[in-house]
Amino acid sequence: MKKSSTLLIVCTLAIVLAGFVNAQSEGCCLNAYTSACKAVEITLEQCCPPDNPAAFGPEGAPTYEACVDHYFFPGVSCVDVVNCTIGCCCDPYPSRVTEPECRGGVWTPFTEMIVDCNQDYCDQFNLTPPTVQPPETLDCENPYPFVELRAIKGEKFVGLSFGSRCSYPPKEYTIRRREMPTGDFQTLVEGFTGRNYVDDSAQLKWDTTYQYEVTAVYELSGGRTVSFPTHVSFTLGDLICWGVYDEVPFCVGPDYFLLESLDKPPFTSYLRDIVGVPEEDIPLYVNQTYGEYFDNGYYCDENNTAHIQLDCGSSGKTCVMTSTGMECYVKGGCSVGNPFGLFIQSREECEQTETGEKKYCFFDKSTTVVNKCYECSPMMDCYDYKSKEACESDNCRANGVKDCVWEWINEDLGIGVCKALERDNCKYCDTAGTGAVESSRAHNFIFNRCTQEKLDHLAVPGFPCGTVENVSCRDLICEGITSPDNCADMIVLDNDNTIMSGSALCSGEIKVCKWYPTRMHCVKDANGDGLPDCDNDDVACQRDRYPPRTELASYAQLTTRDQLRFRIFDKTDNQGVEEEVSLDDGYVLYLCSYGEGEEECGPLGYNGLNSHPESYYRLPELEVSVGDLIRQGALGFGVNYLKFFAVDPSRNVEEIKRERVRISTNLVGGLGVFLVSPGNNSYVNQREAEFRIVAQADTERIWKVVLKKMTGEVVATYYDGSPLYYEVDETRTINLGNDGEKNFIIEVRAGELVREAHVKVTLDTVAPNPPLLDPVQPFLEQNYVNLSGSAEPGTTVRIYAKLGEGQFEYIKSVEVPSNGRFSTRILLLQGDYQIKARAYDKALNPSQWSNVLEFTFVTGAPEFDVDPPHGAVRPFVDNVTAVFHLMSERVPLNRSETSIAVFKEGEVVQGSLAWLDNTTLIFSPSEELDRGHYSVRVTSVDTLGHRLEGVSEFDIEDVPLIVTSWVLNTFQVNHQELAVDGFVDGLGNQVVEAYVVTNEGSPITLVSPEHLPIDYFEFNTYVTLIEGLNSVIFYATNDLGNTAVEPYIIELDTTPPRQPRMGFE
Repeated sequence: MKKSSTLLIVCTLAIVLAGFVNAQSEGCCLNAYTSACKAVEITLEQCCPPDNPAAFGPEGAPTYEACVDHYFFPGVSCVDVVNCTIGCCCDPYPSRVTEPECRGGVWTPFTEMIVDCNQDYCDQFNLTPPTVQPPETLDCENPYPFVELRAIKGEKFVGLSFGSRCSYPPKEYTIRRREMPTGDFQTLVEGFTGRNYVDDSAQLKWDTTYQYEVTAVYELSGGRTVSFPTHVSFTLGDLICWGVYDEVPFCVGPDYFLLESLDKPPFTSYLRDIVGVPEEDIPLYVNQTYGEYFDNGYYCDENNTAHIQLDCGSSGKTCVMTSTGMECYVKGGCSVGNPFGLFIQSREECEQTETGEKKYCFFDKSTTVVNKCYECSPMMDCYDYKSKEACESDNCRANGVKDCVWEWINEDLGIGVCKALERDNCKYCDTAGTGAVESSRAHNFIFNRCTQEKLDHLAVPGFPCGTVENVSCRDLICEGITSPDNCADMIVLDNDNTIMSGSALCSGEIKVCKWYPTRMHCVKDANGDGLPDCDNDDVACQRDRYPPRTELASYAQLTTRDQLRFRIFDKTDNQGVEEEVSLDDGYVLYLCSYGEGEEECGPLGYNGLNSHPESYYRLPELEVSVGDLIRQGALGFGVNYLKFFAVDPSRNVEEIKRERVRISTNLVGGLGVFLVSPGNNSYVNQREAEFRIVAQADTERIWKVVLKKMTGEVVATYYDGSPLYYEVDETRTINLGNDGEKNFIIEVRAGELVREAHVKVTLDTVAPNPPLLDPVQPFLEQNYVNLSGSAEPGTTVRIYAKLGEGQFEYIKSVEVPSNGRFSTRILLLQGDYQIKARAYDKALNPSQWSNVLEFTFVTGAPEFDVDPPHGAVRPFVDNVTAVFHLMSERVPLNRSETSIAVFKEGEVVQGSLAWLDNTTLIFSPSEELDRGHYSVRVTSVDTLGHRLEGVSEFDIEDVPLIVTSWVLNTFQVNHQELAVDGFVDGLGNQVVEAYVVTNEGSPITLVSPEHLPIDYFEFNTYVTLIEGLNSVIFYATNDLGNTAVEPYIIELDTTPPRQPRMGFE
C-alpha cells in the first residue's frame, strides 16, 4: 500500500489518536501557520505550540486540540507531504489556505506582490463555484462536528468554533441555543458556512448556563441531506466582570451596578430589559442578588469569573484602590453632624477616625459657602473633586492611583478642574462629573459647557483633547499598515525588522513593527521573537511601542542589611514623555546573577518572555533586601554580576542591563536581634513552643544570647561561651505554662554592647465552637452557591468540599466579623456536593466539624452513547443500546419519557424497550436487522426537567471480522517488540487485503499475497514500538470493497519507577 494512502487513513483517525499523543511525540505536521510543514518528522510541541494560539491559524484550527486533530499525525512517514505554504485560494470565493486545502481552485502563494486575498483579486479568474458530486451515502467515521465554546473577556458574548472531521465537508451548519434547564431551542443562524461564530445576542444573561446545538448538514445525491447535531453547554460568567478586559483587581461597591458611567456597561438597562427586573425594584434586586460582592476587591479571569482578592466587607470596611494596591477603609460616618447641627468642620474630621484610621470620605465644596464631607465611590474619577484641596488630597483614591492634579481655569473666580495624569479626561468636558458622588451638584454650571479653553486644561500628555489635524508618524500603530510597501509616512519594516520605507519624521523610530503575512498587516513585535505581541483588538498594546528603561542605584559595596534600589522609566504611549513607573502599574522586573568565574546566568540574548524565564528571579518590589535575595539564592557573598531587565504592560522588553556589585558578610554598625518565630504579638496553641532567635553583630563578636522573663529570670540560654560569632541562629523549646499572655526579653551581648528586644506571645489552647452552616437548596442551576453561617467572632472559617465520590478538599477561608455571621460564594462543577467547615482561632486551634450540607449542581441533560456506534458494523445486530452518563445519581432519568426509536431508510423499525439498569436502555428489534442504513433517535428528560435529544447513525454491511490477541487490550507494555496474533474472518466474503500499520508508517501484511483472496486466516507477527504512545491499526478489506478498521493505542514504558519515598505529615 502506498505511503500517501497510509497518511490519508491515519488522517481519518486523527480524532482517535489526538487524545493519546504527548508534546514530545513525533509525527508528520501539516500546520503551515508555524512554518513547520516539511517532509520530516517533528514533535507535537513544534507543530502546535501550546503557548502560541496564533500558531493554530486565524482561519484554521481554532484551538490547540483542533490543531492536533487537523495538522498532526504521529507515526506517519512524511516523505509525501506537499508544500503547505499559505496562499490565496479562489474557487471562486477567496480564502487563505494551503494548496491541498484549495481542492481544485486557483491557488497562489503569498509573495511581495500578492499580499492579500480578497474578492477583487479572485474576480480576475472569472471562476464559477466548483461542482462537487454529492455521494450516495456519507462515508465518515464521525460526522458529528467538533465544537469549542469560549468566553470573550469582558463581553457578554460566547465564541463558537467548530468544524467537521469528515473528508467530505458539510454543506452548511445550523446553530441553535437554549437556556438551561428547561428553555426551548432558538435558531441563531441557518445555512452558515463559516467555522467561527460569535453569539452576541442582547438576550444573553450573565450567571446563566446555555446549551448550544451545532448541526452539520451534509448534502447527498438526489437532493437528500443528513444532519448530525453536537450539544455543548456553556455558563456565562459573573455580572461584575462585564466590561473588565484585564485581570487587574478592582473594588466593588453598592453603586457598581447602579451607576450608568461612561466607563461601565449599562447594568441597570440590562437588569431592566433583559433580566426583567422592574426599574423601581432594581436597587433592592441588586442588594439581594449581588450584595455579597459589596465592599470587597476582585479580579476576573479569562472566563469572566470573579475571584475575591481582598475581603473588607466582613470587617465592616470597604475596599479602596490605592497606588500600592487595594486597602480597607472605614466605611460610613461621612455626613455626621457636630453637636451644633452643622457639617463636619475640618478635613481631618472628615477623612480619618479619632484613632487615625482612614475613612472613605472626602472634604469638598458644597452648594453653600460651607464645605461638606461626602462619601467616596469606587466609580468616581479625579474630575469629581471640585476644589484644589480635595483634588490634591485625593482621599478616595479616584482611578485607584494617586495621580489627580488641579489646574485653574480662572483662579480669580475660584474655578478649575481636577484631572487624572494617566487617563483621558476629555470625555468630561461637557459634564458635571461621573455622577458617582453627591459633589457633582457643587459644580459651577457656567463651566458645564465644553469650550476649547476647558478642553485645553483637561488635556494631559498622551491624551490630547480635540481632533489632531496633522497625523505624525508617532500617532500611527502597526495595525494601520496593511501592505509591506505602504506610503512613506507609515512605519514599514521587513521580516528582519529593518525599515523599508518611512519619512524623515519616522527616522530614529524604534523598530518594532513586523510584517506578518497570516495577519495581512504589520504587527507589534517589540521583543523580536517573531510573534505578535498583541491580540487582534489590543489597541493599547499597539499604541505603546517603547520599551522601559531600568536604573540601579550605584553601589561600591553592599551588606546583608542594604537594599537594592531599582527605578523604571517608560513612555506609556507613543506621544508621551518618559516618566517613572512602579511595579503596581503592571511592570515586571527580572534579575539574575553569577559570581566571579561562574557561568553566565540567563540567556545571552533575551528574545521574548518564553525564553528561559526560569533562569531569572522576578523581583517583588523595586527595593529588595540583599539579605532576602541571598537567602533565596538570587545573590551570593563576594562579587556578583547582575543582569536585569523590565517588561512593560504592553509587552515591550528592555535590553538587558549589567552591573557589578560586591556584597560583604559584615553588618554595618550596631547589634541586631530578631525573633524569627513565633513572632512578636503572636498566638500559639502548644505549651511546648519553639522559639527561634537570630542575632547579628558587626565588629564585636556575640558571646551571649538568652531569653528571660520580665522579672529577669533566664528561661533559656541560646548561646554562652566560645568560639565567638558575628551571627547566632538557634532554636529552643520553651514551656509556656498556662494559657494567657507571656512576655519575654531577648538579651544579646557582643563585647561591651548589650541589646534587648521585648516579645509577647499569647498561649491559647481552647478550641472555638464549631460553625453552623445555613441550609441551601438541594438542587442548583447556577455554577455557584452562596454559603453563609454563624461562628465565633474573630475566628477564621475554613470550608471543605467533596464532589461525588472524591475526598473532602479545602477550598477557601472566611474571616468572621464581630456580628458572628459570615458569607461567601463558592464556584461549582457539575455533580453531587457535600460541604462542611471548621473554625480556627488566632492560635490556630481547630473546632469540631460543622454540620454537612448536601446539594447537587446540574446544568443540563446527561450525555449518552449508542451501541452500535457510528460507522459500519457487521450483520447480526441483536439490539440497540443507549447508555446514559448521569451527572448525579440524585437526578435520575424519567423512565416514562425516555425512549429509543430506530429507523431504516426513514422507515420505523418495530421493537420493544427494556431497562437493564438505571442508566442503560435496550431496544430489541422484532426482526433481525437487515443490511442497510439505520438512524437511532434517543430522547429523555431527567427529574429536573433537563431534556435530551440526539441522533446516532450506523450502517450494517458485510465487513470482515478482525479478532486480536488479548495483549493489545492491556494498552501498556514494557518490551519494544510486541507479538500480535489473532484471526480475520470474511464472514462469507473473500478477504483481498489485510495489514497492520504501526508508528513506522509502513504496512505489515497479515497474510501472504499468494494466499489471497481468502475467506479466513490466522496471523502471528511482530510490531516495533517506540517509547511512549504508539498507534497500532489493523485493516482488512473484502471483495465487496468494505474495510474493517481496528485501532489500538499501546503505551511502551521501559523506565523503571522511582525509588519510593516515605514521609510524615
